[in-house]
Amino acid sequence: MSSITCLLTAAPEDPKWEIAGMFGDNMVLQQNQPNPVWGRSSPGALVRIEIAGTTSETRTDTDGRWKITLPSLPAGGPHRMKIRGRNTTTFTNVMVGEVWLVSGQSNMDFRLSMATGAAADIAAADLPNIRNLRVPQVVSRTRLDRMEQTAWQMCSPGTAGGFSAVAFHFARRLHAERGVAVGIINATWSGTPAEAWTSYQSLAVLPAFSERVQSILASNEDWAAGQQASLRIDAERDAVFEKGTAGVQHGAHRADFDDQAWPVANYPLSAATMKLPDYAIVWLRKSVEVPPAAAGRDLIVNLGRCYEWDQTYFNGILVGSHRWSGVREYRVPGRLVRAGANSISIRLYSEWSAGQLGKGEDQPTLTAADGSVQLSLLGPWRYDGSFEPTLIVPRYYQREPTALFNGMISPIVGYGLRGALWYQGEGNAGRPVEYQTLLPALIQEWRWQWGQGDFPFLIVQLPSTTDYDWAELREAQAMATQLTNVGLAVTLDIGDPADLHPADKRPFGERLYRLARHVAYGEDTIWTGPMFAGLASSDSGLRITFKEVGGGLSTRDGQPIRGFELKTPAGDYVSAEASIEGASVVVRSSAIPHPTTVRYAWARNPDANLINQEGLPAAPFRAELPAQR
Repeated sequence: MSSITCLLTAAPEDPKWEIAGMFGDNMVLQQNQPNPVWGRSSPGALVRIEIAGTTSETRTDTDGRWKITLPSLPAGGPHRMKIRGRNTTTFTNVMVGEVWLVSGQSNMDFRLSMATGAAADIAAADLPNIRNLRVPQVVSRTRLDRMEQTAWQMCSPGTAGGFSAVAFHFARRLHAERGVAVGIINATWSGTPAEAWTSYQSLAVLPAFSERVQSILASNEDWAAGQQASLRIDAERDAVFEKGTAGVQHGAHRADFDDQAWPVANYPLSAATMKLPDYAIVWLRKSVEVPPAAAGRDLIVNLGRCYEWDQTYFNGILVGSHRWSGVREYRVPGRLVRAGANSISIRLYSEWSAGQLGKGEDQPTLTAADGSVQLSLLGPWRYDGSFEPTLIVPRYYQREPTALFNGMISPIVGYGLRGALWYQGEGNAGRPVEYQTLLPALIQEWRWQWGQGDFPFLIVQLPSTTDYDWAELREAQAMATQLTNVGLAVTLDIGDPADLHPADKRPFGERLYRLARHVAYGEDTIWTGPMFAGLASSDSGLRITFKEVGGGLSTRDGQPIRGFELKTPAGDYVSAEASIEGASVVVRSSAIPHPTTVRYAWARNPDANLINQEGLPAAPFRAELPAQR
């Protein structure tokens, strides 16, 4: 007899084994469509994926790359996804549902923890089938096909505060009404223009960007290294404010400091009012008379809304400091309060030329808790920053054309999506004509890259503001709706005119979901407010016809229509009377017997009230009669 020994040895592990960084535990796959999964291994290796009773396999190419497209799966889970090659990786708690990419700048990045109603929303956020993936913020001059492994987070009171507030409210409604898991892929970066999110190929054919794109392609600059250097400069600049003492050494915080030579401006004060550069440190001072009865009592100083970082002194003593936008309210100990003149001194850090003390109708006060003392801080304040150091402003590579498409969008291209949500435009507001072609180019490029057809692309139109002229940018955003499956959430009525970053993000997310019900899910519902459809002459006036009128045209407050203007022969615009006639509005002015041009809600913060019966606002527009032949 002979004996045979069988030696069973495991295949050696593959050091090149890699699965793309967005795949992991707790992820959500898009329901009812094929889902690509990809990675790397050794050339020629067999790779197999098992999930939900299905098996799919392929072999790697000569570079070791592999991609497997999973068969369409219905909503459900949790599933295990096992990926086998020379190595085996298993992902657990995988759900199949609805996946949305959210992108843009600070208003989309705005965290739930900073939003109106945050405490209640976060406490109630035990929603484990809403999942969030935050794409790492990476800049690159060249296109990347990898990103670091990034964890999907299940929504809970412990994690929800870090979610995009707009995306959270969108996902919560979608999850509640459609009963499926929702995956949010968050690719956002504050202060970024649309060209940063757009590819070389798309920008190269746009006259405004073609020359710049060619210079980028010809360069060998390491943008990632440059960005790290910029971050170090940011940290150093922050340290100048946080630890700097130039103004204090000068005595600007002291009650007896002589500020009579300083310029004066009435509250609210802004960087524009004070003519500050992009980044600056400025001192603000006000003297307030305290009645004898309040001397020695604890008081509350409410400065209104402030941006971005303050150090607030009362009679030379620091009483509070806070960073980021919000109301500043500090307790002043009674030992500092004296009868007669008292000084409030604020050392303010202004960023992006957006520094401000107070906004809109804020009412700054110095008060006692019981209301027995209430002193207004409105009126003149003095300001100066000449003795503070000049702040260094680095080059911000995240604002460069293609930087974020290359570093953040390219690595996730192909992941199964239902659609995209886009809240951006502030960074391009000074170039609205460029945006008319730039935004459609971005949309078409993303769709082509994904290869999933004309997936829904839903845009937040910029809301009202008292500080920025966004009328033409809103028009450019609306023009993108000429593309298939592009929706526009009109938000003139739900923003905060006094704040670039409206804190109440719930109506933004819910209005986007209303769009999605129609554009993405095919529901026969009223999905937007009245939209301009046509213009014709009518009895010494102009007749504007609308689509999306729903149950009919109306006004928000039951008052006559406001917000329409007609153009005079001299080229000026004057307010005009408007009346509803069916699905149209007739606009007239006795000062203009034969008008040819009309506009509606065409202002920073328009006083406009036209809606449909469903309560959705009419979109702003301007239009002109065709020239007579």
